[in-house]
Amino acid sequence: MVTFIRTGLDLVDRALTVVVNAVKALEANPLNQGVLLEGVPVATTDTRINHGLSRVPRGYLVMKASAPVFVGDGSASTNPTLYINVKASSAATVSLLVF
Repeated sequence: MVTFIRTGLDLVDRALTVVVNAVKALEANPLNQGVLLEGVPVATTDTRINHGLSRVPRGYLVMKASAPVFVGDGSASTNPTLYINVKASSAATVSLLVF
């Protein structure tokens, strides 16, 4: 949480307010609450991935892949607070940012 002490100087206080609001917006970004899973093998069938968020993820991004691959949603997870299911266009090892 970001706060500041008012200086009594109007111009400085307004500038600090802008900075504090910008930092709060960055802190609220859901990517900041994500977890990076490295070395995850994916396949053309459902791949169950324990994400470790202890909540339902908002999404995921492929950050790195061992080969050109598309990774998309697999079948619905029976316990989305623990894991997600993904399918890949081909077998590969990826790093996923789950947020």
